[in-house]
Amino acid sequence: MNKRSLKTWTTAALIAAFLSPVLAPPSAQAAPDSGPSAYINSGKAYGSVLIREGNTFVTLTDLKNLGSYSFRYDKANQQVTISTKGTQAVLTIGSKTLQINDKKTTLPVAPFLYKGKTMMPLRAVSEAFGAKIYWNGPAKTAYIAKPDAKVIADLKSGNLTTARNAALQVPIISSIPKPSPEMTYMEMQGVNYYFPKGKADKYFEVDNDLASYYEIRNNIVELKWQAKLDYAKGKNAKSGIFFLSHHFVKEIGKQPDVNGWTVAEFKFRYPVGVTTYRLLNGKGEISGGFAELDNQSPSYQGVIVEIPEESGTK
Repeated sequence: MNKRSLKTWTTAALIAAFLSPVLAPPSAQAAPDSGPSAYINSGKAYGSVLIREGNTFVTLTDLKNLGSYSFRYDKANQQVTISTKGTQAVLTIGSKTLQINDKKTTLPVAPFLYKGKTMMPLRAVSEAFGAKIYWNGPAKTAYIAKPDAKVIADLKSGNLTTARNAALQVPIISSIPKPSPEMTYMEMQGVNYYFPKGKADKYFEVDNDLASYYEIRNNIVELKWQAKLDYAKGKNAKSGIFFLSHHFVKEIGKQPDVNGWTVAEFKFRYPVGVTTYRLLNGKGEISGGFAELDNQSPSYQGVIVEIPEESGTK
């Protein structure tokens, strides 16, 4: 195998990188209860999620996943102020008035207090700051997405490695009609990614025993298919996805057609800060190697690395 970039990460840096939102998309969620749920820039809302008169509300704390905004609560006047460069939104508990800079608009339902928490109207606040909202009715889940401008620029980059790493940072929504299967945590200590050769607009992810397939459209990553992998049953030659050779259980969504694909495989393991990579097709491995990562290096782009045989540098 080829060996590249002989540097390692500190333990703290490795753990921080592994636990970052880049590697914790909605595919890693446990199956929720029968109530509604919400994800804001791929971050699960762990506080109460309520629906009032057809409007979804989340706690002010969960709304902070929306981005780098300033949140201020005036307890005396029961007002919430959310600020960012060029935009300030003010909402008042019990009032249907939303003031955005000097303009006032009327909300369908006013913010309210619930078990001591300030409940915010998800759509109104999100749209005030240019975010998009998606509602998955069958799964009773709201998704709010506002991609970072630099991430989108990297996604459109002509550099394949840059674009692939950006793809892992774009907010995720789901169109599959059921909640994700509950993941079983294992000794994997990392995540596997599979991209079509030369592409960055779709990919598979394997996190513990949960396999997920995503497609990128309009700067949003959409979850299209999931399945649990049954490692106990061994290999399954008829899985339909040649690089995921274990038995599928609890499959949700339409299984992607990978017939004719050549795949760029990346296996990142955080304890040692190493990504192993391969090019493979239905006949087997074409090439492979590994890279020891240094996230302090100016050249570091993420856990997806260049495959020389794919980029033509070898």
